Amino acid sequence: MAHQPHNILIFGATGLIGKYITSAILASGSSFAIVGIFTSSSSAQRKKVSLASYEQKGATIVIGSLQNPAHIPSAYQSYDTIIFALGREAITLQIDLIRLAEESSTIKRFFPSEFSADIEYSSISTTERPWYRVVRCEGEESVAARAYGGEDCVDDYG
Repeated sequence: MAHQPHNILIFGATGLIGKYITSAILASGSSFAIVGIFTSSSSAQRKKVSLASYEQKGATIVIGSLQNPAHIPSAYQSYDTIIFALGREAITLQIDLIRLAEESSTIKRFFPSEFSADIEYSSISTTERPWYRVVRCEGEESVAARAYGGEDCVDDYG
């Protein structure tokens, strides 16, 4: 069976870690049929140069708001894979995105963000909530489970 390129939608493509993920994906060429970058209208204005560079390399810019879940189903329509590379402040926004991915007829894989959120190994953040486990717990029975393999989850987040 021939390799079928994936259609990837990236959240956080211009961020601290997302820019490296996005650059690597765009550099891989034909491995991906469509590379979309989801961004808000305000971020699109602030990050014009980065987004223009991604467009020149073949990316499609998708404007929407994570604060408005109604924007997400239409954004998902052309994609089968989601990469969420936003940082700690947006970790819990993934819970709705995972739920919407489950409801989508097109999304098959969801790679959630845990970047800079694994507080088990940081002495300066021992009092913080275990953000990554909240998303992991939400994703255990979903498309996100393919990225996790059913590891630990904290049931008493609150």
